[in-house]
Amino acid sequence: MPDFPPTPPNLFIDGSGYVLTFAEEFSGTPEYYMGHGTGSIWTTSYAPHLHDGRWAQANTEGQFFVDPDMVDLPNAFDVADGALSIKASALSAEQQVLADGQLYSSGILTTELSFSASSGYVEIRADVPDEVGFLSAFFLLPADGDWSAEIDVFEILGDDTDTAFTNVWNDGVGDVEAVTVTGLGDGYHTYGLRWTDEMIQWFIDGELVRQEANTVTEDMYLATALIVDSEWTGSPDSTTDFNDGLRIDYIHVYELESDPNRNDAIGDATAFVPIPYGNGDLGGTLFGTRWGDVIDGLAGDDVLYGRGGADQLWGGEGTDTLFGQSGADALNGGAGRDKLVGGDGDDTLIGGAGTDHLWGGSYSAASGNDTFVFSIGDGMDFVHDFNALTDRIDLSGYEVDMTLLSAHLHDRGWAVEINLSGIGGDSGDRVFLIGVELADLSVGNFDFDLLI
Repeated sequence: MPDFPPTPPNLFIDGSGYVLTFAEEFSGTPEYYMGHGTGSIWTTSYAPHLHDGRWAQANTEGQFFVDPDMVDLPNAFDVADGALSIKASALSAEQQVLADGQLYSSGILTTELSFSASSGYVEIRADVPDEVGFLSAFFLLPADGDWSAEIDVFEILGDDTDTAFTNVWNDGVGDVEAVTVTGLGDGYHTYGLRWTDEMIQWFIDGELVRQEANTVTEDMYLATALIVDSEWTGSPDSTTDFNDGLRIDYIHVYELESDPNRNDAIGDATAFVPIPYGNGDLGGTLFGTRWGDVIDGLAGDDVLYGRGGADQLWGGEGTDTLFGQSGADALNGGAGRDKLVGGDGDDTLIGGAGTDHLWGGSYSAASGNDTFVFSIGDGMDFVHDFNALTDRIDLSGYEVDMTLLSAHLHDRGWAVEINLSGIGGDSGDRVFLIGVELADLSVGNFDFDLLI
């Protein structure tokens, strides 16, 4: 592959200065999204933290978008010679079961959880496959997760690679225009979109091919995919070469330098920093993925769901509710009146300051070997499902052993009270193990500082 000059950090279009804010050169393995807090860029499904969509059902698509770590399904992604290939595969009967009954696998890349913009110049350099049953696409979708708008930079059918379909959608109504450019299936071509407050312009190989008044005024993220076996594409046939994939050399975004709301400028792809998943200080509901996530609710009243994987959830300030769900999770409520529910797996729960209510399992005991951690200044906490056979109380933040602690354990009939103020805690520091009798507890239920 020939050497190309470095990606310019600045562009001038019609006399206006633009700065590079996103760059993917595909010179190495892409940063595939595998959990919040990992600093990754490319999600390989729609909304992996919500419905985790693997195909667009409304389009009757026949592919299942795979993640790179789905080892029992064909790998859809390959990087070679400075370009990424997205390849489709026909699935065996056994693989179709793993793919929710879909007949084919393929790939999608989106910046749904890492980058979005509300204007600018977007460009992709791609080589599209000319195979029956395939559709190559590069498009923009709303960052807030609804389908109030969509901009299709290009959609190219594998059996008609002399036509690029451009489109802009508003509230489910499209305005499609087919652009004829001979030979789009022969080698690499550039596809650009200039999006301003006033207009949207489409470019192919630097030539303006369409212009419309702008109707899209919200943040949009990037997506590119190889779609297979839809009502529009038709099915692959005996001529379809599944080794012919969608090859992408780069994807760049430039934003108007004078725009006060633009993303930070970068010098090159290595300087790009993904937007962290979160909701700021206003509170809200956040969802994890099937991987191990790191989610910080910050200030505000939050509801956090870890979903799969070994998650780390921080409620921060405010009245928070944390659900670890499946996996060995670590939950920290932070300051405020919080509710922590570990779910399945061996979980660690820290209520933090304030009056907190803790469940190691899913509102019942015997959902794992759970550890409840208490420190000086945590206030009054209630553990609702402590299992004396499997769970532990971590008091390593106190200078205490079982002999000293025993005098401050009280059976109240409805619960065992641990009076932490009597062993060095603040006034009001105490824990109630609801439904537990003092006779149920032993030294094995407590973790102490071994240096005492």
